[in-house]
Amino acid sequence: MTKDDSSTFAHKKTSYKGVIAFAIIAVFVYGAWTKLRTDDCLNDARNSYESDWKAACKATAKSEKEGYANCVNDTNQSGINCKSIWNPKRDATANCALPTAIADRLESRLDKAKNFCVSYG
Repeated sequence: MTKDDSSTFAHKKTSYKGVIAFAIIAVFVYGAWTKLRTDDCLNDARNSYESDWKAACKATAKSEKEGYANCVNDTNQSGINCKSIWNPKRDATANCALPTAIADRLESRLDKAKNFCVSYG
């Protein structure tokens, strides 16, 4: 004969308190980890933007100085005319004012990076 064990399973009580507590803790830990990851991503995006801006300031100032020097060396141009075209004293520091097209491109890249960080961390 076969023994019927169904009565032992009927009396067994299952507790979900531990599972629920674990799930709540996991949600909080995941949320904290996601925030840290997102914050790191946003900081990296900002640092990259500032580095790109600084490099663009240097490159633009160098281009202006070289353009002015070439213009002055051209026998068909006067110094006054060259200064109206080129700015040999353009600020090369990290916080310079960039031409609109360059600044807009850098701002757009920063916005895309921020959107990525917020969407994917």
